[in-house]
Amino acid sequence: MSLSPLLKIKTLALLFPLLCLYGCIKPQPGDSGANTNVVAAAQETKVAEGISSGTSLMEQWTAVATMDPKTMDLHKGFMLAQQMAAPGGEGLEGIFAVLADPEQPASAKMLAVVSLGTHVKKEDFNRLKELTAPDKDIATRGCAAHLIGSIETPEAFDLLKQLSQDEALHVRKIAILVLMRKGDGKAVEDAAKLWFLPEATDADRTEIIYGFPEIFAADHLDLFADALARTGLEEAVHYHALQILKTHGTAAQCESIQKFIDWTKNPNMESFARTVLADIQQRVGASEKGES
Repeated sequence: MSLSPLLKIKTLALLFPLLCLYGCIKPQPGDSGANTNVVAAAQETKVAEGISSGTSLMEQWTAVATMDPKTMDLHKGFMLAQQMAAPGGEGLEGIFAVLADPEQPASAKMLAVVSLGTHVKKEDFNRLKELTAPDKDIATRGCAAHLIGSIETPEAFDLLKQLSQDEALHVRKIAILVLMRKGDGKAVEDAAKLWFLPEATDADRTEIIYGFPEIFAADHLDLFADALARTGLEEAVHYHALQILKTHGTAAQCESIQKFIDWTKNPNMESFARTVLADIQQRVGASEKGES
């Protein structure tokens, strides 16, 4: 039994920030996560042909997990897990073991999250909760928090709220991102605060901006304007910020957009930014004319 392509796309898209963090996906202007994974879902037949019958599925999954993060075949790992979880399959205990193993690299644990995401059940809560304990390594704690987000119980929600105040920035950020996807208003405020922390990295901010629900964007336009000033962020992040501002921007963000136009060296980005600026100015002008 396999998931529909749409559900696969949705599942992987929710993990888009995590995949970017570990270098497994390099976002391109216009990407929100779903576009990248539409391509992956379309390659399902090709991936299935690459799944050998000569070795166990777990051995094949492990081979994928040991690949360089930048070339890791995420979709093959995901499809192997689907087969392992099917009736009569090998089961997913081996992947859970990778998640719990402190010797496994962060990229292997990330593949475990991608593989387990659609199979986590409320019965897995206790084992995942143990993996979020402060004595566990940061990658394990963050990945476990991701998976707990798939469990729709009060206990899981309460644990995520607790982890959203964790001392470790990475764990706190993951819990906040998961809670934001659930529409938690407090998590949105926490994410906005985390964005402006001096210790937050470009990778942190990439995760935050891609995980920020557009429904809350209008109340945090300063975050998207600030993204345009951060030269260390990928152009795809700048493009995403401009898209949000094109729809929700006000006169208060025009100066930030103009400064971005002045420093960017990409003529396509400059052109799009000018379009965004013109749209906002027209919208502001129409609003002022309507009020007079």
